[in-house]
Amino acid sequence: DEAPLLPIANLLGKPFYHVIHLPLFPELSELFRKYNTKLISISNAQRKSFPDLNYIATVYNGVDTNKFTFSPTNDDYLLYLGSIGKNKNPKEAILVALETGQKLLIGGRIKDEVYYKEEILPLIDGEQIQWVGEIDEKGVIGLFQKAKAFLFPTLWEEPFGLVAIEFMATGLPVIATRRGGLPEIVKHEETGLLIDGNSPEELADAIEHLAHNPDLRKEYGKNGRKRAVEKFS
Repeated sequence: DEAPLLPIANLLGKPFYHVIHLPLFPELSELFRKYNTKLISISNAQRKSFPDLNYIATVYNGVDTNKFTFSPTNDDYLLYLGSIGKNKNPKEAILVALETGQKLLIGGRIKDEVYYKEEILPLIDGEQIQWVGEIDEKGVIGLFQKAKAFLFPTLWEEPFGLVAIEFMATGLPVIATRRGGLPEIVKHEETGLLIDGNSPEELADAIEHLAHNPDLRKEYGKNGRKRAVEKFS
């Protein structure tokens, strides 16, 4: 839908920049190259597939830190909130929570109905694994503020990972796979833990490490809030 704008942009006589919010693909990249479009990436990692395009800057996404406020206390549950689809890998979050005996609240927009019905729904027992659905911003913030850690075991190269800065703003440690823009957001062993994501054991070890070190969780939470305010607000 955006492609017709590209040749027109060069005729405007005004500065024109195109912000990329999704991973680049060859056809669109070829158009950017043809019209020498000035691009703004939302992470440096987003550029890796097509490094030769005309990038002007990287501008990270932002979070309203006046809404997503810090909470120094938490309840005894892990949290997954995000798109429900295979590429986001919520099933692994559930399986590892079950394996480690941790309570997990899970919810978000169902992008893949078949995946949800066949892979997620059978694992929800309403007690250890609880489905919270797709909830509004106020409800989301409340869940963030009370969780003890957020699980982000994504399988794809996240262009950014907006939800990660929302979690950090509320003082929630993030356990995420080291993919896409996430290493630019989550500082390993400072605001959370980054794993390679090659096996469920990595996620389990990270969960148990934080579960058994409440002081470390608090430290990561405070560091995450500070980083969100200074770099992403």
